Amino acid sequence: MGSILQSGALTANLRSYARGHIVLRTRFQLFGGIVFAVFLPYLLILPYVEHFWTDPSKANTMAASCAAIVLGFYLHRRMTNFPGVQATFYIAPIFVGCFALFAFLFLISRVEYSRFQFFSAMSASVVWFYAIHVMTRRLRQLKLAVVPDGAASRLLPLDGVVWSVLRRAEFPAWPIDALVVDLRSDLDEDWGRFITDAALAGIPVFHVKNVKESLTGRVEIDHLSENVFGSLVPGLLYLKLKFALEWCVAAVAAVFLLPVMALIALLIRLESSGPVMFAQRRMGYQGTPFTMYKFRTMLVSDKGSTCAEDEKTEENDPRITRCGKWLRRHRLDEILQVFNILRGEMSWIGPRPEAINLSKSYEAELPYYRYRHIVRPGISGWAQVNQGHVADVHDVHEKLYYDFYYIKHCSLWLDILITLRTVRTMIRGTGAK
Repeated sequence: MGSILQSGALTANLRSYARGHIVLRTRFQLFGGIVFAVFLPYLLILPYVEHFWTDPSKANTMAASCAAIVLGFYLHRRMTNFPGVQATFYIAPIFVGCFALFAFLFLISRVEYSRFQFFSAMSASVVWFYAIHVMTRRLRQLKLAVVPDGAASRLLPLDGVVWSVLRRAEFPAWPIDALVVDLRSDLDEDWGRFITDAALAGIPVFHVKNVKESLTGRVEIDHLSENVFGSLVPGLLYLKLKFALEWCVAAVAAVFLLPVMALIALLIRLESSGPVMFAQRRMGYQGTPFTMYKFRTMLVSDKGSTCAEDEKTEENDPRITRCGKWLRRHRLDEILQVFNILRGEMSWIGPRPEAINLSKSYEAELPYYRYRHIVRPGISGWAQVNQGHVADVHDVHEKLYYDFYYIKHCSLWLDILITLRTVRTMIRGTGAK
């Protein structure tokens, strides 16, 4: 039955199965955006502009605007497929970024274009897709029917979905987007026939574990039988390209961050005595320890260290200085780790590295904790933007599920999403201790 159910398709884009209204269709959203943002403004100004069709800047602007809208549309769609993403927040940054990319290409290639019309197309595209999001907010809400046997009923408390628990092996009177089943439970023949009929009728049928993964952004692995290691191996080619790109970005960023680092170092020294830099041994890539660098944010103890490796930072920790509290809030104490990236020990995005003693204690208590070391640790990561700083073992267990999700779905799109959410966290200053 596994080949009929196609359960693996769920994590790619569960929301793509929402049915019905024309507003939900890709063609309407994309081509409607191009017409509204690009062609409609040109039609309005056409009677007032001479030599419109012979002006190369107009054609260049139209072509680049269309390309920016297409790129922005697919980038937004790919990123908002991930769980817990507020689609509204990313509309303006993504489309403005795509238009800025083409403006940069115009600049370096010295191609003529109309700045006013290019800016107008960018503004109109943002307005269009905001309006589309408002119109589709209710239409996109998933309607999932649940076969009550097994663990499927545990999904009901999850938000963002209209759940329907089936009492009999019959199709409900209302439309549904998919059927959720615990494939490990002992289903009787009636339910087996019903599930097969649903698949034949074109209704997607998904395993409860995959649905939970798609809705929560976590991959839960507690038993060896559940851990299909092949599905949790990140793309090796992408990891190599990711490392090369991140190293180049780090090399450029290090140059521009040097004045900021000098200013932070001065502020730290003015507030308290001791070294401005804090070096700590952390567990790294493939379980190899490395030395991670941070700006010091705590008072120096009598023993000459800021804190022991096995100590945990608590809420409102009295050891944190005033300057350190501000640095932690905006994650500026982490920028020294750009040098860890240049040394090949870290990435911009990846599971957060833990102190050696903490890592060993978590390994003793949590199954498969060491598996998070299959990718390079990062300055920020999927667990950080979803959960923030945690220290309790139970919270670390939840964090591990987020790390497994990142390892399984590691991609350019997910890295871009984490980067944008990290920037938002840095600006807001939330989630730090």
